[in-house]
Amino acid sequence: MKWLVLGLNYFRHEMREAGDEWIEEPCRSYEGGLRYLPALLDEIKREKGFVPDAIVFGDYSNAPGFYGLEQAPCPTAFVCIDPHCHYDWFSVWSNAWDVVLVAEVDYIPNMRTMAPKSFIEPYPLWGRNDPPPEYVRTIPIAFVGTRNPQTTPDREAMFQAIEKRLPLQVLQGDWREPYARAKIVINQTLQNDLNFRHFEAMSSGAMLITEKIDNGLLDFFQDGVHLVTYGYRNWDELVEKAEYYLTHDEERKRIAKAGMEITITKHSPRVRYRDLCAMVQADVVVARSKQRQQEFVEVRRAESEAFQILAKRFVSEKARDFFHAYSYRARLQDEAFSPEIIAEVMKSVPDKAVAKFVLQKLSTDLQP
Repeated sequence: MKWLVLGLNYFRHEMREAGDEWIEEPCRSYEGGLRYLPALLDEIKREKGFVPDAIVFGDYSNAPGFYGLEQAPCPTAFVCIDPHCHYDWFSVWSNAWDVVLVAEVDYIPNMRTMAPKSFIEPYPLWGRNDPPPEYVRTIPIAFVGTRNPQTTPDREAMFQAIEKRLPLQVLQGDWREPYARAKIVINQTLQNDLNFRHFEAMSSGAMLITEKIDNGLLDFFQDGVHLVTYGYRNWDELVEKAEYYLTHDEERKRIAKAGMEITITKHSPRVRYRDLCAMVQADVVVARSKQRQQEFVEVRRAESEAFQILAKRFVSEKARDFFHAYSYRARLQDEAFSPEIIAEVMKSVPDKAVAKFVLQKLSTDLQP
């Protein structure tokens, strides 16, 4: 397959392994104006002779640097990692995509209601493709991730409650070697998310102790078979179970082995990439792609509505004004850039320089 990858490319290794071709256009900055997708596709074709079979956007938990999805000439897929952080605008923006692959399955029913014509499908996260090197497991208990009391206060509460009671190593950076050397990995969630740490730890052969949450955790894995759970924010139970399994090696190793086997078999990047390829080539998704191109007015209005919601989330006034201005894109086209709608944009956007800049960009991109 040939891919245009927007945002993050989660599957570079798997694309190479499959012999597929891809071009990465991260489009993660809006400072110089959002990239107009049809113009970007024309540029890639003209300069590189590349015509994608599908377009995929890898969620990086921030604003997109592109627009114009309604005119994408091939199936489009949104790998939606963080709906628990961005549900308000993701749920609307999903209308602009042919298929939305959602990591946090509890959000799927509402997202299907909000974007009824798009295919909203479960897409749990992933860990390793293959078992790690057989290191000696010298780390009793590991946690790899951010430690910041301001941004993750619940996580800090966990550390404060357990770090003097357990032989815990809190690390940052790459997780692969620490988890391959750990006997146990502990996990704490953000808004009950089925986060990457679940899959990274288990696929590395460490026994995972994690909060008991929804979001498909116990649909994909069995408590006491593939992992061990503790009650929500119940740090005493976490300590009790960690102490138990540190002193019961055979039980711990049995659970760790089963967790690694199911994760590598069913939740590897290789499996997820195959799922992605199958989805964008499915007849129903190809049909949706054609329908989306015909219903371009409806789709561009959804994209503009998502930008309007997104604009309200920014702390930066400039960023807020920027996406506020771009949220008028659908109306500007609907009303053929009439003086009245241009005046409304200029009046509505506080930073007049931003308003003028966006209007000029949209005029250049969209007017014949």
